[in-house]
Amino acid sequence: ATPTIHEGRVFTQGATGIVNCLDARSGELHWSHDTLAENNTTNIMWGKSCSPLVVDDWIVISVGASEDRSLIAYEIETGEVAWSAGSHRSSYASPVLTELAGERQILVVNENFVTAHSASDGSVLWEHPWPGSSGSNATCSQPVPLSSDRLFLSKGYSIGSSLLQIEKDAQGEFLVKPRWSPAVKPVMKTKMGNVLVRDGYVYGLDGVMLQCIDLETGKKQWKKRRRPDFGHGQILLVGDVILILTEQGEAVLVEVSPKRYQELTSMRVFSEDQITWNNPVLVGRFLLVRNAEEAACMSSKALLRCNEYDRSSTRLMSSG
Repeated sequence: ATPTIHEGRVFTQGATGIVNCLDARSGELHWSHDTLAENNTTNIMWGKSCSPLVVDDWIVISVGASEDRSLIAYEIETGEVAWSAGSHRSSYASPVLTELAGERQILVVNENFVTAHSASDGSVLWEHPWPGSSGSNATCSQPVPLSSDRLFLSKGYSIGSSLLQIEKDAQGEFLVKPRWSPAVKPVMKTKMGNVLVRDGYVYGLDGVMLQCIDLETGKKQWKKRRRPDFGHGQILLVGDVILILTEQGEAVLVEVSPKRYQELTSMRVFSEDQITWNNPVLVGRFLLVRNAEEAACMSSKALLRCNEYDRSSTRLMSSG
């Protein structure tokens, strides 16, 4: 899981479910929890990958245990349990803090359900069926809140995507209605990564092909296979440019446009014999990329000033 940095502390969840709170400057351990052992649950097949989530004075962890211990909030300062709730086994997608239908909530994609917890005490507000198994039908993509009442979901394994409407009835109970759902020919089947939403369109890797769909209708705008293909890479929105770090270790820049696929440039970052599944990170003018074997830092004026992108330029990124 990607670590979370907050007010001088680093929060990590390892693949075996051990959660650590570290001093960001010295690395000193403030507190630690073996979440699987403490909550009498087993690991999911490929190991834990949900990033810790900061909510007010708590760090929230998707543990995936039963008996109201699926989602657990720990006090940031002491590591003491503040609350726990839910009973579903976790997936590989990180929890998200948002506000829907006028209420702050923590959204978690679990096995076979999307669950919404109250951000104040963790109580379950609503759930919606969403297929998934940690072994054969894994869910990795995070839920994407779009406005005060809409939520976008996507996943691979031939499932596809859905746009949910979240409302409250006269009694204050939550109502969850799909505006559209995976059909006979599903779209946006994201297997390893997340999606980008821009001006009413969704961009993401449908399997190993980059795809654009209309958010309101779910209709496909275009889909592009590339050679070498994107594989199960990761994408990042930088101004008017989509940055894709492919599974084969290339950095590819693509124009954000619902009309067509327009590749701007590409460069090799890692050797082709390495698998790259990690998210790229842009900090100021520095692009940080990594896989299980290597890490690299690159500098680019084009990434820093992508809204002024010069299409005649061929040297967009240079080694840092």
